[in-house]
Amino acid sequence: MAQNIAVIGTGYVGLVVAVGLADFGNTLVGVDIDDGKVAKLNAGISTIYEQGIQEYLKGNIKAGRLSFTTGIDRAIQKSGAVFISVGTPQTVEGSAGLSQVESVLEAIARNLNRYKAKSTVSIGTNRRIKEELTKKAGDKNFDVVSNPEFLREGRAIQDFFHPDRVVIGYESKKARKIMEEIYR
Repeated sequence: MAQNIAVIGTGYVGLVVAVGLADFGNTLVGVDIDDGKVAKLNAGISTIYEQGIQEYLKGNIKAGRLSFTTGIDRAIQKSGAVFISVGTPQTVEGSAGLSQVESVLEAIARNLNRYKAKSTVSIGTNRRIKEELTKKAGDKNFDVVSNPEFLREGRAIQDFFHPDRVVIGYESKKARKIMEEIYR
């Protein structure tokens, strides 16, 4: 069964994931803070160079499975799964900077209107993300899922559709079922 999915962040990884999951039959909305980028993407113009992405972008937009917006709140409200694909620039100490992720968590907590499975950054940050969401969202029903990507620049479309491995870390059967449906 196809899912409604929000991909927050339409940089290199986010855009590849969005067009790929849309091509699997899911309905995707990509969210970005840059109005100009969103306009280009909705016009079917890729903002990254990646072999084959232009065709997937245009095809999924034309099929009605893919759109882009700056409206993070509405995108999260309408989705059953949220993929966070924002930057995690290195801090002075050398660890991943999570300020952009934390901003997205605020939006997710504000908009948890039904069960959500959220796929996110590296496995090590999931416990912290779940704790933060629990504090912010209270008793609302959600799961945090880890689904790291293994994409190489210049081969990301090929890697997405023909991966040598898919890693999904989950805690509940419901989250597992949703992730299986997303990737069918």
